[in-house]
Amino acid sequence: MLLNFFSKLFVLAASCTLLLWTIGCSQKPSSETPSTEETSAPETTMSQTLTENQKIHRALGYSVGSDLRMKSYSEDEVEQILAGVRLAASGDQPEYLDGFRDQAFQILNEKASRRAQERQDSEITVNKAAGEAFIKSLDGKEGILKSDSGLCYEILTEGSDKYATIADSVNVHYHGTLIDGTVFDSSVQRGEPVTFPLNGVVKGFSEGLTLVGEGGKIRLYMPSDIAYGDRGSGGAIGPGATLIFEVELLKINP
Repeated sequence: MLLNFFSKLFVLAASCTLLLWTIGCSQKPSSETPSTEETSAPETTMSQTLTENQKIHRALGYSVGSDLRMKSYSEDEVEQILAGVRLAASGDQPEYLDGFRDQAFQILNEKASRRAQERQDSEITVNKAAGEAFIKSLDGKEGILKSDSGLCYEILTEGSDKYATIADSVNVHYHGTLIDGTVFDSSVQRGEPVTFPLNGVVKGFSEGLTLVGEGGKIRLYMPSDIAYGDRGSGGAIGPGATLIFEVELLKINP
């Protein structure tokens, strides 16, 4: 399934780049060593006669062409990709083609995976830096405490003298947000409390629920290493994200 997806993506990318290449070639001036002014002038002149639809598709071709370069294809590799598209368009199929299809798709998948990893690494760096700055901003604020794990917390409502242990199950109402206030999960908004074992949730959550008595309410500020780490969670919690939870401990179930 994944291979088919990338195959379709490859065909779209190469086809659109071919469009850009074809249009660009038709506009090259006759001089073998054109100046910057000579190469830009024909495009500027022709763009005045293009329809809106043509401009849209030319922009699409340019974007796809740029994307090919971003995926670390060399100039020669791009030229060979375009040559392959021209072969397909002409209906010509060299004998060697079938023998290299698997290798071609392997290269495509590897480059796509590498690009995805680069994007994730960049997102982790940005999210962790923002999270560290946010946690640092809490230093010295009245009512906010910090545990050895790096968890920051404040007791919003004092509970009873009954405290949960990591071996307990708890019934809670919670409201979870990112540091920018985006809500990623909330039993409060759903209007239904949740019951779960404390040894089955992320470290920051399980630790935090042992710090407030039954019936109490606590706010937790969770660095990523005691939340969902570099993997994040779903589409809402990015990799390396710092989280904030407001949790009301309704009941402890030993």
